Amino acid sequence: MDTIDKGKSDRHVAVTYMNEHSFRSHSIFQISVKQENTATEQKLSGKLHLVDLAGSEKVSKTGAEGAVLDEAKNMKKSLSSLGNDISALAEVSGYIPYRDSKMTCRNCRTTIVICASPSANNESETKSTLMFGQRAKTVKNTEKGKALRNTITWLENELNRWRNGESVPVDEQFDKEKAQAEVLALDNLPNDKPASTPNMPQLRLTDAEKDKCEVELAELYKQLDDKDDEINQQSQLAEKLKQQILDQEELLVSSRRDHDNLQSELNRLQAENEAFQDEVKEVLQALEELAVNYDQKSQEVEDKTKEFEMLSDELNQKSMLLARQLERVVRSVSTE
Repeated sequence: MDTIDKGKSDRHVAVTYMNEHSFRSHSIFQISVKQENTATEQKLSGKLHLVDLAGSEKVSKTGAEGAVLDEAKNMKKSLSSLGNDISALAEVSGYIPYRDSKMTCRNCRTTIVICASPSANNESETKSTLMFGQRAKTVKNTEKGKALRNTITWLENELNRWRNGESVPVDEQFDKEKAQAEVLALDNLPNDKPASTPNMPQLRLTDAEKDKCEVELAELYKQLDDKDDEINQQSQLAEKLKQQILDQEELLVSSRRDHDNLQSELNRLQAENEAFQDEVKEVLQALEELAVNYDQKSQEVEDKTKEFEMLSDELNQKSMLLARQLERVVRSVSTE
């Protein structure tokens, strides 16, 4: 903690409209960790970097001038380079511009904590920071141990030659001191080398030219702030449109689901209607058969009725004839 406090005290602090204690640089705290297995003599080394990134500030809000403005320019440039790296990693781009930023490397695990302001006055900065964090959380980096593959291969080959009974010459044997020197060279090797920049000729400017440049630079930064606002507005509009598209897609899916349900219900009703129509046809056919049977039975009843009437008339005639004959017989008996 003493080392951290000392580093904190060494950081340059300036007063701006937004912060009375504004750090004017990034801060990197490096912890080197080494581990050795006493049984196998295997050594592992790693580095933990704690990075405190300076905030992205708008010149129009901070009122930065002079050296503070130059510091803000350098901070914005470095944050822009870091943002390009994060965007390339999030999009799984074929080329990752690691060399453009001093705070990135491929062989590591990275955790980013973003800080946002709850004030409505800082809405655009907060959204920009959250969008940066949203891109950063999609990055999937994995750490890999750096092994001296050539040294291991050399030792394995030499060991196999000794085991096979071959005598290895001294000039072909493994040089331990040389290997240790290579290990030290790798440990001291920086993660990334800065890209070389061409030597620019030194220009001498008068005070008037410097003032003019300062005014133009301030105007350019103001335009940059305006562009940032425009980009944020466009990003917000794009997010709204994206959300609207998602809502429309969800509505379309829901409409399709409702249409499928209605179509299924319609098919079911049509099937039931066809079944009802078949039943009605069967009932009508049965009624027709009953009507035919009724007509037949009615005709039979009518025929039987006529036959009954004829038999009744015949019976009446025979009864009358028998009655007259009986009367005659009675008279003849009475006369005798």
